[in-house]
Amino acid sequence: MTGSTCHINTNRFSDAVYWCESDSGEFSNAVNITVQDGDMILLSPARPVTEGHSVILSCKLRSQTFDSIVFFYHNEKVIQNDSRWELNISAVSKSDEGFYKCQHSGRESAQSWMSVQANRPKAELMADDRDIPVGGSVTLTCFVNPSSSGWKYFWYREEKTSEPLTSQLSAGPIRVSEGGVYWCRGGRGEPVNYTEYSDSVTIYKISEFDFYYGNRIKIHVV
Repeated sequence: MTGSTCHINTNRFSDAVYWCESDSGEFSNAVNITVQDGDMILLSPARPVTEGHSVILSCKLRSQTFDSIVFFYHNEKVIQNDSRWELNISAVSKSDEGFYKCQHSGRESAQSWMSVQANRPKAELMADDRDIPVGGSVTLTCFVNPSSSGWKYFWYREEKTSEPLTSQLSAGPIRVSEGGVYWCRGGRGEPVNYTEYSDSVTIYKISEFDFYYGNRIKIHVV
């Protein structure tokens, strides 16, 4: 289908995992959609939760409030049973991944899958200069800190959601001769596990007029 939005009709689709793919073959994260058609509803995150982050799962009744014990289950095992209608996990780990449901007064919610993803490092982007002189170029360097082996780098200009400027690159800098906003991110493995996008760097291209007449002034603070 064309466009960036997919509307799901719950009359046609049941519980499922959904994801999307770009024209270049890059996959998004997966989201879990559970159809809750009973009186008891478990509210859980559709998107994967990152390790170390907090998450709250809520149990709700359509018709009334709770007046007795609420049971929360993880993979069919009771992990909380008291009057609280929320399950609070302060620091999620991979062991928290799995199926969750809640139960109250004999009524039970549908099971919902919660995915847990690794805490991804963030790529860092450095430029040896922010101004491209006439006929010249500047060097951009992308890296992952703390450093580790196996990373390849993907470069983006203007929109980080657009196609990469180049195919996979080995670790190392690139030179650019065109102004604009640049991002990068690292990736390794098969399928590729990506880092977070770097912060953006804006590169300016100096025109011949600016170069000869000094319209662009660079100030260096020591």
